[in-house]
Amino acid sequence: AMNGTTIDYVFHAADWYPTLVNGLAGKDWSLSSDGLNQWDMVTGVTQGPVRNETLLWLDYMSSGWGAILVGDYKFMKQGCKVWYDPDGSSYAMGDEDCSGDDDDESAYYRIYNLATDPEEQYNLYGNSDYSDVQAKLEERYCYYYNDVMTDNVYQEADKTGAFTAMEANDNFLTYWLENTEASVLYPKSDYDFSLCDAYLTTATEALDATPPAPHGEHVSTHVNSAGESLLADYMSDGQRP
Repeated sequence: AMNGTTIDYVFHAADWYPTLVNGLAGKDWSLSSDGLNQWDMVTGVTQGPVRNETLLWLDYMSSGWGAILVGDYKFMKQGCKVWYDPDGSSYAMGDEDCSGDDDDESAYYRIYNLATDPEEQYNLYGNSDYSDVQAKLEERYCYYYNDVMTDNVYQEADKTGAFTAMEANDNFLTYWLENTEASVLYPKSDYDFSLCDAYLTTATEALDATPPAPHGEHVSTHVNSAGESLLADYMSDGQRP
């Protein structure tokens, strides 16, 4: 019945696992993860978006460049100089100023209402009419930067060892390092992103103000990439109540 139907909602690659496990396999998906079960939406049982928040990408090595979707809005730190015509020439959208350097917020921070501006022509960043929207988008973006993102896995390359191991494994990729003391070459602590510094302070203060859990019980709250609160209560023995 749904064959040929267009679903105009965000579906992230991470959603396939819980969606297929619940839908096709008929198994209960009870794990807390970034993926959401969208089977009912795909099959037409329910209407409306399942996912309200999606982190598209985030890179601390490029001073926090990245993008996030929250509801109808998209927040991104990315210069408009990266927009291109099909012939490869770069251009600016609308009246945007692309003349600034990396520290020029007017050139590198952007907010678009994708419902009314799907071509991303009108940058709402810094528009006082959208100050509440901007604050929410920045807060969620900085949550991922400060609390979720970890050090990348870049290490010294060993291409010769990788190819040698692959050839010895009938040309199937396999591990090739038995022991390594290599550390992360570019730790996150070596980089700074001023936009999220204030949110880091706020988050730390909020954590300090959180009352302790009842004796014998540890309470932890997490938020997944869909903006859902994941509350997990664990007893002192590590078992779920």
